[in-house]
Amino acid sequence: GPYLTRCMVYFPMPNKQVKLDEAAEHETVQLELEGFSPQPEDRDGIIQLLNQLFPKNSGLHLGGIADYIISLENVGTIVKNCSEITEADTHDADDEDDDIVFSLTTVLTLTKPSISKFSVLTDLKKFLLDLACKSESAASEVNAIKALLDGEASKRCALLLNERFVNLPPSISAKAVEALPAEVQNLKEEERPSDLLILTRALKPENVSTLVYIQPEMEIVRQAADASLETKITNASDDGDPETVIYILMAVKLSSLPAIIDSLADMP
Repeated sequence: GPYLTRCMVYFPMPNKQVKLDEAAEHETVQLELEGFSPQPEDRDGIIQLLNQLFPKNSGLHLGGIADYIISLENVGTIVKNCSEITEADTHDADDEDDDIVFSLTTVLTLTKPSISKFSVLTDLKKFLLDLACKSESAASEVNAIKALLDGEASKRCALLLNERFVNLPPSISAKAVEALPAEVQNLKEEERPSDLLILTRALKPENVSTLVYIQPEMEIVRQAADASLETKITNASDDGDPETVIYILMAVKLSSLPAIIDSLADMP
């Protein structure tokens, strides 16, 4: 059936006790999570995760980015619930957990020729350059990231997306990230990145000198980065109070990804 065409399984995920915000306040749901290639029916779930990452006023066409992610063959993983589906279940409208995209891991190439073929990539590159231009970080850091985005010194960069439901642990997508260096080899040679840019978010509560990273492991990743910059963006929030989020853009070499993954292995 349609289920089998969807299940291009890369790997089983460890069973996780997943706490869903939409569920009752303290309800814990046992899900069997597995990694799949992004498919057209995952579009809304992918957009939801992109919406979580990018600022509200980014001007990016998230649907177009989602379509591009789905179009990439053999690169990228989404994590979904993969409970055994029986005939009785197929008519069960309540089984919405199977449609939730819990995490998304992929790379978006930001150099030619890809960027000249897809306007969403051009827009994404412009957004990241704008972010760098507005940064108050040290000029050397900003210039290093701008140079990557401008494709200088024969470097090819891509944005590494590794976004998940906020209340899930980093281990949910660990295997998807581990698979990336091999998956990137499936890209055409001129599209394979030498360097990765990673965009992440942090908050700075009043009277606290340190940043609170929304994805805690990103603090460790940043220590291994070749360059990183911070840019403050104020988002309008749902309750009307503006919220200032610090966006952190960092650069790492694709070749250093395995070592970074190893350094995160001890995290829960």
